[in-house]
Amino acid sequence: MLLNFASYSEFEIRLCKESLGNDTLCFIPLRNEQWDEPDIKYSTQVNENFEKNKINEII
Repeated sequence: MLLNFASYSEFEIRLCKESLGNDTLCFIPLRNEQWDEPDIKYSTQVNENFEKNKINEII
């Protein structure tokens, strides 16, 4: 969470939901503008597979 907070202005780090329940979690860091297109074109699939960090809602 601290890494996401520190880089919030440029990057967004999302949890890959497929990794939940495993011994290692997978996080996907992309520039904010790189999330824009998939969020618009594939919103259902993105929401099913990636979780936004709650810190994004606070800032």
